[in-house]
Amino acid sequence: MPEGYINPLDMAYETFKKDPVKGRNQFLSAAKPFIESRAAIYKEAPVPQPAVVGFGQTLALQALDSYKPQKAGLRTHLENNLRGMSRFVNQNKNVARIPEHRALKVSAYKNAVQRLGVELGYKPSQMEIADELSWPLRDVQQMEISLRGAVAESESFESSQKVFHDRFNERLEFARFVMSPQDQKIVDYLYGLHGKPQLSVAATANKVGVSPSKVYAIRQKMSGVV
Repeated sequence: MPEGYINPLDMAYETFKKDPVKGRNQFLSAAKPFIESRAAIYKEAPVPQPAVVGFGQTLALQALDSYKPQKAGLRTHLENNLRGMSRFVNQNKNVARIPEHRALKVSAYKNAVQRLGVELGYKPSQMEIADELSWPLRDVQQMEISLRGAVAESESFESSQKVFHDRFNERLEFARFVMSPQDQKIVDYLYGLHGKPQLSVAATANKVGVSPSKVYAIRQKMSGVV
């Protein structure tokens, strides 16, 4: 390595500590070769590569949020987290047999929209979604048209989504009720409840004044509840 060389992953982590949003975007860019290399292992599996890569991006961000410098190198921690891609592939092999892999493509699209919404702070454009998924713009446009569908289907979908959302919030509120005030505040920022903006693990830790590991532990606990 040239003298003074700093690994892009470590550079991104340093940025992340100062500016979580900018750092997360920089980290995803630095992690891209590792994600794509890992995804290529499953190239022959009946699961679309964009869906595998999209899940890898989620795992990479989780690795960033949970990283503890005193325990391991950042690259090692990232690669350990990316092993979770095999679980995703195995779980979705049967789903992937649906014509045109529609179920997983829809999942990859929705995950990308959600990630970008949190990262950017606004509804992403079609071009931003296309860049995130490495899809042609026309594929994103077709996906949005497909998801809108007929008026009746759209209303039915929105109704089912509302039911899901309501039940999700009910479970969150029930689990939150028995927590300490500080832990309740952490949950509010993680999930955007009670008028709080939805923040990353690191940003929540900074806002509440606790360690990222504590916030991450609570997020893991809540994921088992909801």
